Amino acid sequence: MRGDGRNYIFDARVANMRVMAGSYQHKFDTKDGEWTTIRLPFADFKFHYFGRLMENVDAMEARMIDSLGVTLADYNPGAFELEIRDIRGYVEGDVYDDRLSKLSDQLGLTGHSDRVEEAPSDTSGVYAGRLERLSSKLEDRAYTLVDAPHASRVMEVCALAIDRGVPLFNHGQHAACASVYEVALVSIVHLGGDELGEHARMMIWDKVEEGRHMNARDRAWYYRRVLDELMRGHVNRFMS
Repeated sequence: MRGDGRNYIFDARVANMRVMAGSYQHKFDTKDGEWTTIRLPFADFKFHYFGRLMENVDAMEARMIDSLGVTLADYNPGAFELEIRDIRGYVEGDVYDDRLSKLSDQLGLTGHSDRVEEAPSDTSGVYAGRLERLSSKLEDRAYTLVDAPHASRVMEVCALAIDRGVPLFNHGQHAACASVYEVALVSIVHLGGDELGEHARMMIWDKVEEGRHMNARDRAWYYRRVLDELMRGHVNRFMS
């Protein structure tokens, strides 16, 4: 959002508590003329009735939200202006750190540290970048996963990528989701080892390259369809 330096209230009304002039609220400040990302945790919203804080009211259930609004909150007369570019849900960074850690373990890349020390202003961009670095490490380092047939390991990576990618996509992190899927496809090329024929290897690389020219949302869906094809039992046709 881009504000005017004034103070506002973000209102969330819920389906399980329909009260006239009642809503869960969270105040926020703006910077005059500056685009800013504001994160408002659901747990910090408090219920207000006709502008008064109501004690002993249950915490807001995010799944019950059915309308949102913004209210000028500084009680001062005069013109105001608030531009809103996007409203969406988000997940705290440590959840993504955990997902990346598990993905790194599954791909045999433990020991590499890519943790973010400061809270990012653009979560999708930061995590996409970290996943791209994982992809580079895969390309630079040939590795093998033992004690399981290659087809089984490919299926394992597909399942892991989809499991990790879907929550990212559903939370609007399309670039991060696409990067998870891209890492999975790159890893599958290496997982195949000598059993993955050159034709199959080029097919996967071609799909990865085609996806890189798409926007993040389309790229995520494109790579997901490739993973789905592998998951539906077509792994063997990729093997020489």
